[in-house]
Amino acid sequence: MVLSEEQLSGRNSSSSVATSKQRMRWTPELHEAFVEAVNQLGGSEREPQEKKMTSMEDIKSLDMKTSVEFTQALRLQMEVQKRLHEQLEIQRTLQLQIEKQ
Repeated sequence: MVLSEEQLSGRNSSSSVATSKQRMRWTPELHEAFVEAVNQLGGSEREPQEKKMTSMEDIKSLDMKTSVEFTQALRLQMEVQKRLHEQLEIQRTLQLQIEKQ
């Protein structure tokens, strides 16, 4: 694809506009307005503490649920192993009876 000079100059001018944007300066007035807005929303300490408390409660609840689920899974596994052992014993007994006959 061949670009015309107009297309090339259009690209160059748009890229120079993007690079010539001025950065916003963080002034003491902006900082004061920011602090005021944060305070109106409940302060800088409000939200992170609530999230931490909720997340700790969630973790404790999840730990309890997980613990109960693991216990149930282990009980089921033990029951299955017990039944398999019983079946193996029955098979051995039957095998011995077959060999005797």
